[in-house]
Amino acid sequence: MPDVEFEQIKIKKEKEEEIIYKPILNTEFLKVKNAISMGIGKDLLTYTKKIIKEKELLVEVDKTCFRIAQVGALHCTKNFKYDTFRWRGIVELKNEKNVGFSDYILSRELDDKSFKNSNTFISRKVNEKDKIIDSEFFEHSLIKFTLENNFEYGEINNKLWFQVKCLIRDSEIDINSANFLSYKRQFEAKVKGKLSSNLPDKRFNFNKDVINDFCFNQLIPPLYKVYEKRMKHNNFLKQDIDINIYELYTDKFILPDETTMKEDMQLCKDKLKNNEFNANLELIGRFLNSLISKYNKESVEYLCKYWLYKFLEYS
Repeated sequence: MPDVEFEQIKIKKEKEEEIIYKPILNTEFLKVKNAISMGIGKDLLTYTKKIIKEKELLVEVDKTCFRIAQVGALHCTKNFKYDTFRWRGIVELKNEKNVGFSDYILSRELDDKSFKNSNTFISRKVNEKDKIIDSEFFEHSLIKFTLENNFEYGEINNKLWFQVKCLIRDSEIDINSANFLSYKRQFEAKVKGKLSSNLPDKRFNFNKDVINDFCFNQLIPPLYKVYEKRMKHNNFLKQDIDINIYELYTDKFILPDETTMKEDMQLCKDKLKNNEFNANLELIGRFLNSLISKYNKESVEYLCKYWLYKFLEYS
């Protein structure tokens, strides 16, 4: 493999500073990477398209997500999200059988379902004030958010990074620019993982609600105004919700074990009635009591501070 230089990236932690080295990919390295992609990657795509056509499978190959370390399971590669090596096996192509394909393809149901071909995605323009300016790249609120917060593992790729790339695309930022490449190396070092640079299809839009939803699941203050597009009052509540009202009610609100916190909020909202403020407040007090039992008080305090009133009162 060609030689590459490494950028030293300092990651601030609570009690110490961690130094991580990320490669600065040069032209020679990218040529080798492209040769591998066009070689092994092209063969895999050709094979899968052939099988999809022969078996009439209701799937398609997304070339933008092809990364050999994950999809191809390249032997002996390491996932840097973990502290130790997690050895990967080789995806084999033998006698037109691919060990590693999803259960859906290998054990496909006989009763095929047909779906209407409709356009699910609606293209929306990004507000100019939300766009990233290259000369002020690292001052943008979303860029700073990704580099200045510590995230629990989960949804970083499919929510946060995907939305960052949507905004990069709509802001017309060159993914080969010095700012973007430096930012990508820093973010990869922070999350201890590899992030793809491919930009999403234009049918996918930058969505502040997705970023906020990521914040919700991480229990981080939302980056954007919560439910900005919800304007209609339901007349369920007269004022914001004080978490301490749970102390007034001993009866519990029944919550299933398998539901998420957002699903729990919807269960509560479905029982509220217009203009019955006192009854609604009592129900919410019981609901908060049950939430604390199911999760913990810190999580419910976060919910009350940033989300619950807007979720319940607006549609």
